[in-house]
Formats: sequence, structure tokens, C-alpha cells
Amino acid sequence: MTKRKIQPNTYTYNSYITSCWGLIKSNKRKEEGFRKAQRILIDLNNIGRKPNLVTNCFLIRLFSASKRLENAQGLLETIFSQKNISKKIRKEILRNKSIVTHTFNYLMNAHGNAGDLLMMDKCFQIFLKTELPPHIYMFNTFVRNSSRMDVNKAKGYIKKMTQEFDLEPTHQIFGYILFNLYEKGLTRKAVEFLKVMQDEFEFPPSKLMLIKIYMSMLRKNRHDDAKEFAAQWKIPINI
Repeated sequence: MTKRKIQPNTYTYNSYITSCWGLIKSNKRKEEGFRKAQRILIDLNNIGRKPNLVTNCFLIRLFSASKRLENAQGLLETIFSQKNISKKIRKEILRNKSIVTHTFNYLMNAHGNAGDLLMMDKCFQIFLKTELPPHIYMFNTFVRNSSRMDVNKAKGYIKKMTQEFDLEPTHQIFGYILFNLYEKGLTRKAVEFLKVMQDEFEFPPSKLMLIKIYMSMLRKNRHDDAKEFAAQWKIPINI
């Protein structure tokens, strides 16, 4: 009798692809990860196995990591943009909600890094169709990427997360906006934003935020403004 060769199932291939993802996230072994993932996907195709939701999520991440954002977006829309997501897919989404959420966030961040805020927004609108709750790190992605180009848009995302999704902002989220202001030398606007934080969001700035703005004023030789700022916010001058 000839021995039948046992073929790996889709879940085994998903484990293999997950290990490739670990290599890709490590800059030193990125190319090795891509090569292994490619071989795994070819094998999967050759034995007639269909990728499931998890496989496709990691495919989206692989496309994103290799800067093939059109391919990543196309696959994302094929899976999640259906008018009526099937019960089977919805069950898979709920069973793998962490993987799905991370995948959306990864692609959103890739679009944001490329300066494409419209596609970043589009990804989020598609994500809402999954009926999964947005995670705060999605708004970290929104604010970090949009604040480089449009502070008002970044502010809008913070309002959206608090008013529509009842998520509490963090110092990190506000820090993205302040960083992009004072790094561009826009310390006056940074000071104005501190008031926005307090008045609109009832969120007090951290000591670190205040010190960084103060040091930015000193670098610009605005010593009088720095002294006034330190007195207003009770920053010790001998820091």
C-alpha cells in the first residue's frame, strides 16, 4: 500500500503565515518573511485550499508592508465591503475580532503614512460595517497622521472618538498634535491648543507637554514668552 501524504489544512497555513508576519515586522528579516509567505501562498493555491478570513487579513498586511496599498485595499474591500456580509463571514469576524481590528488599523496607518487621509477614512468606514467597536489605537492612527497636515482635522477625530464612540482620549493622542505644532516652531498655536484641551475636552496637559513647549520657546530665543508661559503653567524654571 502506498502511504497517503497528509496535506496541511488552511489553519496550519495561517500559522505559517503568522510566523512570516513576525519576520516581516523585524526589519532585519523582512525579505526572508516575504519569501516564506510567498512560498506558503503558492503551496496553498497548488493544493486547492481556499484562504479564510484570517489568511486574507494577513495577506492585506503583507500587501501593506510591501507598499502595495492598492492590492491591500482591493482585497479589504472584496471581503468587507459587501452590502450584506454573510453570516459565515460575520461569525469569522467575531471569532477573530483582534486580528480583523489590527489588520484594518495596519492598512489605515499605511495610508496615513503615505499621506492619503481619504483612503484612511475610507478604511474606517468599511471597518464600521463589521459592527466591531473601534479601538482607541485606530484614533491614535487618525490623529498622528492627520496632525502632520491638518490640526483641525486631527481635532475632529478626537471629537468623533469622544462623542460618537464614547472613547476617552489620552495624553498620547493630544501629544501627537502638540508635537507636530512645536516641532514646526508653531509654539503659539501649541499654547492655544493647550486651552482647547482644557476647555473643549476637559483634559489637563501633562507636565512633559508643558516642558516641551517651554523648551521649544527657549530654542526660538523667545525668552520673555517662555518666562510668562512658565509662570502661567507653574513650570519650575530650573528644569
